[in-house]
Amino acid sequence: MQAFRAEAAQEGVAADQSVAGALAAEFVLRRNCSLSPRGLMAVFGSLVVLSLAFGVGFAALGAWLILPFAGVELLALAAAFVVYGVHAADGERVRVAGDLLTVEVTDGRTLEVHEFPARWVRLVRREDQPGAGLARGWRLLLVCRGRALEVGRHLSVHRRTGFEQDLRVALERAARVA
Repeated sequence: MQAFRAEAAQEGVAADQSVAGALAAEFVLRRNCSLSPRGLMAVFGSLVVLSLAFGVGFAALGAWLILPFAGVELLALAAAFVVYGVHAADGERVRVAGDLLTVEVTDGRTLEVHEFPARWVRLVRREDQPGAGLARGWRLLLVCRGRALEVGRHLSVHRRTGFEQDLRVALERAARVA
């Protein structure tokens, strides 16, 4: 979960732009997925072949009950791989364009789009409570007019700090232009 990529014109954040709606900065924050879909299918296929080979081998020796349990095992494994695959593309796209901050949050099969006026957004660091079961250290929230949205949840603390600094710069520049 530590992948971080900042996409923007000229060194992470563009210079002040006078054209309304011009893209000042864009940050794409995604999970760090170690397996591609092709790799996932290759691993699953090899596990199917191995499990069925053992099941058929034991069935040939007279232990035929191994085969149904191998099938149940493969169904459970397939379910786990489907859940992994659904959340492999989770992430956030944070875009500062003109006086608008847009955050697209992908979680599973849902896409939520949140829009905020860039000059009114505050970035707030909220420390996690000790013993809350969260090992993230702190959260980064966008707060505007009573609404709060967590961003950077898939980043490590180190990368979240860098993202926070870059987003602050982008928001300051957007506020000066607007």
